[in-house]
Amino acid sequence: MAEKFPLTSAAESKGVAKTAKTEFKVRRVLRGHFGKVYACSWAQDSKYMVSASQDGKLLIWNVMTGMKNHAISLRSSWVMATDFAPSMKMVAAGGLDNTCSIYDVSLNVSDAVQREATPVELVGHEGYVSSCTFMDDRKILTTSGDASAILWDIDKLASTHKFSEHKADVMTASVSKDKNLFLTGSCDATVRLWDVRTDASVKTFSGHESDVNSVKWFSNGYTFVTGSDDSRCMLYDIRTESELNVYHSDRILCGVTSVDCSASGKYVFAAYDEGIVRVWNTLYGQLTQELSTEGSRVSSVKVSPDGQALVIASWDNLLRVWA
Repeated sequence: MAEKFPLTSAAESKGVAKTAKTEFKVRRVLRGHFGKVYACSWAQDSKYMVSASQDGKLLIWNVMTGMKNHAISLRSSWVMATDFAPSMKMVAAGGLDNTCSIYDVSLNVSDAVQREATPVELVGHEGYVSSCTFMDDRKILTTSGDASAILWDIDKLASTHKFSEHKADVMTASVSKDKNLFLTGSCDATVRLWDVRTDASVKTFSGHESDVNSVKWFSNGYTFVTGSDDSRCMLYDIRTESELNVYHSDRILCGVTSVDCSASGKYVFAAYDEGIVRVWNTLYGQLTQELSTEGSRVSSVKVSPDGQALVIASWDNLLRVWA
């Protein structure tokens, strides 16, 4: 994503290292939710997006036009997570009802279609569902406040593997491109690397001092970035099992809610409780730009699969598309 955006001359401001500064700008604001937006996910074509809100709705957007394609009423408004299936034929949602619900969708309909869909429900967690990630159209991975992650067979409505070595709530997961490995971040302040072919973790990464709220693989498949309530983002390498870099400033006092990285790996995007998404230079650890939501807490930051755009979901009921 990052290298396809224009760069301006080097700039310098208080608390920000001197570096080539990006010029990300808001290109579109998606309006339609009537409650805090807790989660969002891009479709594989980078044209559509699903968002989940406390208003009890899943909205599917045509990001190019800013129009809503579907509005799906959820059985529980206490939603925390959502994801788009690779085929774009299903969306999933999970939250405080301890259930991952999967809905059939069709994008070949007119805009603003209201859907009263009957979901497929995956029941088995003993705590809230904090994240849900499709492996493919037949498998989905969920994480939960019951300190576990579960891999599900959607057709059989049954779990195939349960991963339960964390000591506290599991808040986040990120799946590798080959779908064999995945990472989980937990309130026990650790990140674990798992192999879906086994039930045991492969490696454990420490270094954070508080809850790990978000984790994201880089495209190279060897490094990943984390975001924590300790206000830091950290870059790790699975080959050396070590920390490569830390993204932090003494003037940042609030926690990190969500992280993602550019397609090239040049930039790390970190969302904070205070309503700012900070853009860090991955290699040098320098802060290059701050993207503001005017003070509203950011719940999710996601780079589109084609690397051309960035969406920020926040508690002011809006989604902002930057490029």
